[in-house]
Amino acid sequence: MSGNKGLLDSNVIIDASKGIISTEALMNQYDYLYTSIISYVETLGYRFADEDEKDLVLQILSHRFLWNDKRGAKVSCGMTKNDRINASTFHK
Repeated sequence: MSGNKGLLDSNVIIDASKGIISTEALMNQYDYLYTSIISYVETLGYRFADEDEKDLVLQILSHRFLWNDKRGAKVSCGMTKNDRINASTFHK
């Protein structure tokens, strides 16, 4: 994987859906965004305020996933060290 990539955790996605984090800045800063299957499930299990918030989350989650297998785990661990997105970077 090359390019500017980031690993989205569930708290970053939920904060973005609530407007706490700038979604535009998040999407514009990275060429590739990834989410582990665990963060994907955690995020979709969250109770959304309304359909607009849910739609925004689904839009954010429309990028690539790192599946819960050996290859995905290896990639995710490598990304966690170097490319994990810090929520405080994007707070408005």
